[in-house]
Amino acid sequence: MPHSVGYIVDQFSDDENDLESKIEFQAAGVNESSNHSFTSIFERKHEDLAQIARDVIKIRKNSIKLTFKDVRFEITNELNKDKKKDIDQKVVKQQILKNVTGYAMPGQTLYIMGSSGAGKTSLLNILSDRTSKRSGTTIEGQILINDKTQLSSQVFGSVAGYVMQDDILFAYFTPKQALTFAARLKLNQYSQKIQDERVESLLEELELKAQADTIIGSQRKKMLSGGERKRVSIGVELITDPSLILLDEPTSGLDSFKALKIVKLLNRQARKGKTVISTIHQPGSEQFALFDRLIFMCDGQIIYQGEARLCQNYFAQIGLPLPRFSNPSDYIMKLATVNYPKERDDEKKIKYLMQNYEQIQSKEVQKQSSEILLAEFEIDILKSNQASSWKQFKVLIERSLIQAKYDPHQWSARILQTIFIAILSLGLFRNLSNNDFSTQIGLAGFLFFTCIQQLYAHSMSNLLAFQEERPVFLREFANKMYGIAPYYLSKSVVEIPVLLLQPFLWEIILYFGVGLSRTKEQFGYFYLILTQLSFCASSLGIFSSSLFNNSEMAVTAAPVLVLPLVLFSGFFSNSGSYPTWIGWIQYLSPIRYTLEAFIYNEFGSRDYLPDERQIIDFLDYKLGMSKCLWIVFGFTIIFRIITGLSLRALTSKFQ
Repeated sequence: MPHSVGYIVDQFSDDENDLESKIEFQAAGVNESSNHSFTSIFERKHEDLAQIARDVIKIRKNSIKLTFKDVRFEITNELNKDKKKDIDQKVVKQQILKNVTGYAMPGQTLYIMGSSGAGKTSLLNILSDRTSKRSGTTIEGQILINDKTQLSSQVFGSVAGYVMQDDILFAYFTPKQALTFAARLKLNQYSQKIQDERVESLLEELELKAQADTIIGSQRKKMLSGGERKRVSIGVELITDPSLILLDEPTSGLDSFKALKIVKLLNRQARKGKTVISTIHQPGSEQFALFDRLIFMCDGQIIYQGEARLCQNYFAQIGLPLPRFSNPSDYIMKLATVNYPKERDDEKKIKYLMQNYEQIQSKEVQKQSSEILLAEFEIDILKSNQASSWKQFKVLIERSLIQAKYDPHQWSARILQTIFIAILSLGLFRNLSNNDFSTQIGLAGFLFFTCIQQLYAHSMSNLLAFQEERPVFLREFANKMYGIAPYYLSKSVVEIPVLLLQPFLWEIILYFGVGLSRTKEQFGYFYLILTQLSFCASSLGIFSSSLFNNSEMAVTAAPVLVLPLVLFSGFFSNSGSYPTWIGWIQYLSPIRYTLEAFIYNEFGSRDYLPDERQIIDFLDYKLGMSKCLWIVFGFTIIFRIITGLSLRALTSKFQ
């Protein structure tokens, strides 16, 4: 008894017949026209897939069966003022996943489908333990490996790979370099020769040999196509030959030909004994025909789970037959689409689909899952694969040097900026060498401007540079490629030449022209003070950047963090005249101590006549150069430490 989608949906609206009678009518109509029951088809095909699972278990050690039981995910949202008044409550709880149960077997691809808001990505994130457990969030249920081992982020990182929807790759790598980088860090148990052979083999398998030495490029300057970038992303996760691989919308944004290549690639991986789970939005008919198993979700619940090619039989059985020559995925997507906020017809539709799933499939799915039991996964075998901290540091240094080769602007722009500003400053601050008070004020103004220039040059450049690399760092850290300490140390070490060269160029161009004291000691201390500030400002920039999710927020908020440090430097207002309730801010400002060190270095040993006013007394500086240098050094260490802690907090929140 064929019906169109429109007909069935119309039947959910109110009329003289109740919903129960419609369900009975539709189910009876289909059964009368069927020569076999859905259950028999399901079981016969299930035996085929089960045999594939049994075969790959024999040839692949540490195969994974992933089981999830009664997974529930709920978040608490705060309402705006208008809604608070309307419903007289401050927050509302939203159920994203509602007691979802299922499984994935080795040797098979499992695709999770559903319209926007159905919960498919949330389910994938929970399966990979990447869902944030922030306040107001509830996650319940069990996720087990081989029915025994509880899944955690540590376990997942040891046995699985996760391919994000966005292709977050290091822009200055080639595909070969990206895979080699992953191999060096994640295949530590093998020799470099074997690692290189693995890279070459994977490039061949990913059909990337022709593009192996092409720069990947960034979102702004793309060098590889979308499909090629996606295959590189998958390759980075496949380098360790993981037993389980999860993918979030791997065909998103690709044309049908490239999407089909991705689906075929995942099928090949599954047949090697891997367990492949992927979300997918709306596949073409050719792609859909290659799916092994399918979970279709609607409103946070499963409405179909089983063989992908048998889904049309199931929906026909419940009175929703597919039109002839239609793509099953398009039909089911249209059928299960729910409008939000939900209307009465939507509620009826969801209830109808869920009742049939519970009656026909739910118990059968649990029975199938229990039929194949795998040995407990030997996680300890994989724990030693990660490279040592020293090797991580060396590989990260090499990557930074590659970036410097292909993107010299990151450093050369800073050098050229320093030279340009220094030449402009030379035209403004000249011959400020006598003890006339106005001249001393002018020279103090130059020293203050020197502090500001170095602060902004290093803090802002690092703020923007880390924002660009931030997604790559988070992805690689989440995939346990390296630790925070090697990463942060490598970034710090690679930056040292610039942090030493910029102050030197500034001093060489300006020191003698401005009229600073010409003694070896004062020249050397000037460079030491300037270098101390450069290192401190660099640390401040990375710390500030780590606090924000995107460059726009970071750039907007940076002045709020930096300007108080400038305002309380002791130059605009005498450091001894600040009101008590706000004056404490000066002690948090490295500019205040750097400027005092400069002032003491320049004016502390000058000879003054009795009627000449001393700038040190005017600014009420009393600490002395040595104490100020140690304090600025302390700020540098403190900023480095809290930046490391900030990166740790950042990675713990990455979901």
